Amino acid sequence: MPSPISTLISLFISTLFFLCFSGNATTGTISFDFQTLTLTSLKFLGDAHMFNNSVRLTRDLPVPNSGAGRVLYNKPVRFRRPRNQNPANFITYFSFSVQNLNPDSIGGGLAFVISPDDEAVGDAGGFLGIPAGAVAVEFDTLMDFEFKDVNGNHVGLDLDSMVSTQVADLDLVNVNLRSGNLVNSWVEYSGSTQQLNISISYSNTKPKSPVLSFTANLNQYVNEFMFVGFAGSTQGSTEVHSVEWWSFTSSFDEPDVKPCPNSPPPPPLTATFMNPTATTVNSTPPSMAPTRSSLVDWAWSLHREGRLLAAADGRLGGEFEEAEMMKVLLVGLVCSHPDPSVRPTMRSVVQMLAGEAEVPVVPRAKPSLSFSTSDLLLNLQDSVSDLNEMVTLSTSSSEHSFNGDGLPLV
Repeated sequence: MPSPISTLISLFISTLFFLCFSGNATTGTISFDFQTLTLTSLKFLGDAHMFNNSVRLTRDLPVPNSGAGRVLYNKPVRFRRPRNQNPANFITYFSFSVQNLNPDSIGGGLAFVISPDDEAVGDAGGFLGIPAGAVAVEFDTLMDFEFKDVNGNHVGLDLDSMVSTQVADLDLVNVNLRSGNLVNSWVEYSGSTQQLNISISYSNTKPKSPVLSFTANLNQYVNEFMFVGFAGSTQGSTEVHSVEWWSFTSSFDEPDVKPCPNSPPPPPLTATFMNPTATTVNSTPPSMAPTRSSLVDWAWSLHREGRLLAAADGRLGGEFEEAEMMKVLLVGLVCSHPDPSVRPTMRSVVQMLAGEAEVPVVPRAKPSLSFSTSDLLLNLQDSVSDLNEMVTLSTSSSEHSFNGDGLPLV
């Protein structure tokens, strides 16, 4: 049996290669977040504007004026492909707040929107600024009988209609959209299974159970290319709708393509990998992950969202200890720091994995310096000899305390 330190080192190597070098079985992937977007990457329509580094969808208008605004990623996103019957998979995570400056005013709301055009802004009031022909996840603060709303605090799925096909009362999960507090939401869709999950929480850790989970065939509602973003509106009220964070990833399933067909060869170091004691973790399927050019940014985005474990290599099948995997992933993020001078030496990495040194505090947001995975590849290649030396020393010394075998290297 391999020792715990050798297992952690081999797990680290496998995970780091996955984050930085491995390909996946998807094409047409797009991935971005507020950390990587520039102001020119966003398109503002209607009342939408920037305010103190956040996106505001509506303005502070005096009662009884109403307004609507929309912000979107300014490039079209592919949602359908020829000869592929399944629409795109997508995952989006965003944080928003709704502030009501006048408790006596009526309300409005906001929505995550997938729209066929990048010009229209829907009507104000109960229409939430959602344009015609859109797929939207609405967060409604107004009970509108015309649209058969359940109350003035709900989330729903709108398919080219303001009458939601699915709806959840947020009072049941103790979330008040109009509280002024930061609210976090996750919307996840699988094109192959048509499963749509919507989660919401004050915490930045995704809840174990979504507030809505159902099947939805989006084929008839999405074109080949669509635009993604947000819309919001007021109805004779002084609500202000702000989006503080947004990440979005989409991809297509390629069931007939073997994983990692075009992956570059790893450095001249291979390790025999042995799984630790199994603990099942629902990790993100490879089909939902970005291409390898953005995998590091994707991992940082997951860390920002409090779900870094989703970056674990799907090929492990969830067969790992969560605490050990979290340590490995955090060390991997430290090693992918954009500033080479901040990255730990391979000796320090082994000490961290062995529990002989503390893993540094990893910030939730990726530092903004430029970073190339090719630099990390060169650093790994340069550190192979150091790694071999450290593994030999660490595994031989751990045999006395762990009574295990060393890490076999070829």
